[in-house]
Amino acid sequence: MRLNSVCSLVGMLHGALAGAIVGLVVSQPPCASASCGGTAPLRAIPVAAAILFVLGLAVSLFILVCVERVLLASVFWPTVINAAIVISVVVTVVSHLSTSHLNMLLGWLVGTVLGWLIGALLCWLSCRSDRLAA
Repeated sequence: MRLNSVCSLVGMLHGALAGAIVGLVVSQPPCASASCGGTAPLRAIPVAAAILFVLGLAVSLFILVCVERVLLASVFWPTVINAAIVISVVVTVVSHLSTSHLNMLLGWLVGTVLGWLIGALLCWLSCRSDRLAA
């Protein structure tokens, strides 16, 4: 598998996962009790982003190392950077969507597209810096 497609696919994985889960969190109605102040879904977004970062990183590293047989040392930091950027951007964009029942689907779609674009951009920058160093 070419490096460019791997970068894009890993970005798509992070984006799709983050978009779907945050879209689901945002689409939940606010809590009516006084204990949460009516903003429970919005309070859950930072926690969801941290969990998504760890989960997305674990899944993508498992796929790259165990399935694709790539050395962990060669993909660990690029995957961490990819996950951090993609999940941060997708969580920010999706959390500002209006609350509707389509947020999970829309979040998944936005996450997939943004993840693919960011992954391809990071790979292009990485390949470009490798060529400049050579």
